Amino acid sequence: MSKAAPSLNIVLQTYFGSLDHYEHLSTLPVQGLGLDFVHDDGENLQHVLRHGFPAGKTLAAQAARDSLTVSS
Repeated sequence: MSKAAPSLNIVLQTYFGSLDHYEHLSTLPVQGLGLDFVHDDGENLQHVLRHGFPAGKTLAAQAARDSLTVSS
């Protein structure tokens, strides 16, 4: 999709839980990742601290039904 529509910004948003494959998902050709930091038992934060967050991607932090977006 990024080749077909280069001006399209894609954010992969996850909900309600931790990611099983953070390292792989963080390398996908998307402009941002949305992570749940409330219902994940602290696992998503540990993924980010352990593996880092990709430079140039946007982090959309999901907190239940509210969200906060921060660009890196």
